[in-house]
Amino acid sequence: MVVPQGQMREAFAELLGINVGRGLRLLLSDDQRTTPIRCAVASFDVRDGIGTASTFIIDTDVVLAQGEGTLNLRNERLDIRIDGESKKPRLLRVWSPITVSGPIRSPSVGVDEAAIAGQVGLIAAIGALVAPVAGVLGLIEPGLAEDANCGALISQAR
Repeated sequence: MVVPQGQMREAFAELLGINVGRGLRLLLSDDQRTTPIRCAVASFDVRDGIGTASTFIIDTDVVLAQGEGTLNLRNERLDIRIDGESKKPRLLRVWSPITVSGPIRSPSVGVDEAAIAGQVGLIAAIGALVAPVAGVLGLIEPGLAEDANCGALISQAR
């Protein structure tokens, strides 16, 4: 699958990177603003009815998301993890991949609860060892993700 360019609702792009503060605010306010999709490429190597993601990238102006996982064509089930990184500094970012699993026709979308528990533990440890206010550092996203090389990704997928 190749999407050389396009648009998506900005709220969904922010939530792809689990930027809770901004993403939920945009979603709940019914803000319909869009953000450009620079490119999206998903390529699966299929053997014996099971596709394993060899490339899975969604690059927007605000988030670079990379995925991994499988698509089982024999029993029509997905098991995909998508990890988004913000390109802009954000407060209240949950450091957890998004999970998409279950039947292809009605997959469940969620987050990796173990990763969230790890983040909460880190925040508690920083707060206890340094200072309670320092615990907030565990929720800050510095926004260091860079644009994907869309041209190379698209040419490799064809």
